[in-house]
Amino acid sequence: MPTPIDAKHTADIDRPFPSFSLTSNGRVYTIEIERLHSQHLYHGVLEWDPMDPEDSTDELAEHHRKELDRAQRLAKDLALLWPGWRSPTMLTPPPDWRDPEFQHGSRWQGHLWAATLCSLDDFFPIPFRDGGAPQTADYSEAHVLYATRLGEGPLPQRIRDTIDWERVARPQLF
Repeated sequence: MPTPIDAKHTADIDRPFPSFSLTSNGRVYTIEIERLHSQHLYHGVLEWDPMDPEDSTDELAEHHRKELDRAQRLAKDLALLWPGWRSPTMLTPPPDWRDPEFQHGSRWQGHLWAATLCSLDDFFPIPFRDGGAPQTADYSEAHVLYATRLGEGPLPQRIRDTIDWERVARPQLF
């Protein structure tokens, strides 16, 4: 007999993601997730045994290259599927294959995410143009890719802590 799905595990899917704050250049931005996409970082990995970097150099380096290719392919696919999707910022570049983090089991069973983040705050600076007066944008938007570990959820705090909004986002005008 199938087990009923516990409501607490599905509730997050049914609700919009809550907004959160990011600080950048002394300004506090309220950020919302507009669009979100997830895929397994490594499909079909149920268990993972660490490999000795000296004995498995070629295999680990190949996994590293495949991960970079997977992120680039996802960015290209979303450019076709999501209107307005531009070249994204990679928030969590793949660690070097010699790094122990690269072989951590929860990372291999994690997810690759793509998100469009938006701030409706109207004080995002626009770079000076032709010596004109400083301007601010109507809102700001960022297109990002990042990797999470198994069980971390869609946008964990450790990822949010790495975002410098004014470096990652682009000004937008209505």
